[in-house]
Amino acid sequence: ELPQPLLSESLLVETWVEGTTVSSIFIQVGEGLRQVGPNVGAPSDRVHKVKLCRTLFDMTMKMFLRDNLIHGDLHGGNVMHNPANHLVTVIDCGLVTGVLPDA
Repeated sequence: ELPQPLLSESLLVETWVEGTTVSSIFIQVGEGLRQVGPNVGAPSDRVHKVKLCRTLFDMTMKMFLRDNLIHGDLHGGNVMHNPANHLVTVIDCGLVTGVLPDA
């Protein structure tokens, strides 16, 4: 935690996040989550990826529709997944905006 006098809109605060980028998890997955390439994944790997897809979809819909947040650079390289605790973390949030309500 940072002392309140050090916080401001012009200060970038960073932290280390354990995990793997979502893009590297799905690098060998083709259309319909079918494994492509020489290393066909085990059924448990497919189940894990389907659960992760559901989590990512739910997270994105809540972010857009409920919280009115739009990440300016949301792609698989900016989403981390920690397999130890199954947490998903969105990183590189330097550009975040929302949609203004109709006047």
